[in-house]
Amino acid sequence: MKPGKKILLIFSVVIYSCGVILGMAITGLTMWGDLEASLYDSFISYEGRQRLSCPVMISSSETGTVSTTTKNPSDKTIKSRVVLRTTEGFISMMREERDFRDLAPGESYDLEWMVSPEDAVYGGLLILVKVRTDLTYPLTDRQASCGIIVVNSQGFSGVQIFVIAVVASLAFMALGITIWGVKNQPLIGKPNKVFRPMLALAIVIFIGMLSGLFGWWVVGAVIFIVGILLIGAIIAYFINL
Repeated sequence: MKPGKKILLIFSVVIYSCGVILGMAITGLTMWGDLEASLYDSFISYEGRQRLSCPVMISSSETGTVSTTTKNPSDKTIKSRVVLRTTEGFISMMREERDFRDLAPGESYDLEWMVSPEDAVYGGLLILVKVRTDLTYPLTDRQASCGIIVVNSQGFSGVQIFVIAVVASLAFMALGITIWGVKNQPLIGKPNKVFRPMLALAIVIFIGMLSGLFGWWVVGAVIFIVGILLIGAIIAYFINL
């Protein structure tokens, strides 16, 4: 193998690995955060899932907004009680806010609450939020939760950090895969056996980062495990090259 080609192949593996590590970190952190939130201050099991919007990340210099929407799709006036509970600096401490009101048929309303880095637990890394909505018959009660990652940054917002991390991860993996594929033309034999799991892992990590964005921690957990297995397969292929 020519020295120039070998250097490019090594570079492709290094840059691809950087993208994988970054993507797996995003998937793992967001999955862990939402899992912790689902276990936080467990309410009685509810039949429905409440609509809840949370930032994935906030920086250590900003506040975040948690919002929920409650709607009465029935033809009767109902009573609604919404309860928010969130950590307040310690896992054993919580802040609680409540809202009571009547909802006419077809009526809906939005509620918003502010969270800040001071609310985070586990060394200031994670804010846990849970919202419960009690509704009178004929509607069922609902609940939802989310975990918000706090990133130590003064210059960027949480949204900017998340977008930059996702784009960087995808760009690094795409560049690594492209260089590997181009420099191993025709793509047959052992190089192809590495290329296919590399591509599969990139797709899996992309899905994992999307699951973190939408708060699908169960999907994120499955994706994380599949990602670990694919990483093991790729390492095994490289050892046997």
